[in-house]
Amino acid sequence: MKQFFKIVFGSMVGFIIAGVLFVVIGLMVIAGLVSSVKSTTAVSVEPNSFLVLNLKGTIKERTEYESSGFNLLQGGGASKDLGLQDIVANIRKAAADDDVKGILID
Repeated sequence: MKQFFKIVFGSMVGFIIAGVLFVVIGLMVIAGLVSSVKSTTAVSVEPNSFLVLNLKGTIKERTEYESSGFNLLQGGGASKDLGLQDIVANIRKAAADDDVKGILID
């Protein structure tokens, strides 16, 4: 009978420890995904600034964002290829901003 209680309580303790570890690791993964999605930084533009376009690399018609949770867990992150729509959108933002005086294409 003593052996029975030893096995039952050992199993319960193991189950509780595994559950706590599962919850802690799950919360860490969720927090990491949320922080990577919300990593937008505010950009301040000083007066008489220039928009510098570094057009090295592949320019596609659309930027293909691959920021799924599984891809982020593998360390892939979002795609770094430039999209023509994003480039044009940034040029339009610069044209509307009075602090931007010109565009420099590098």
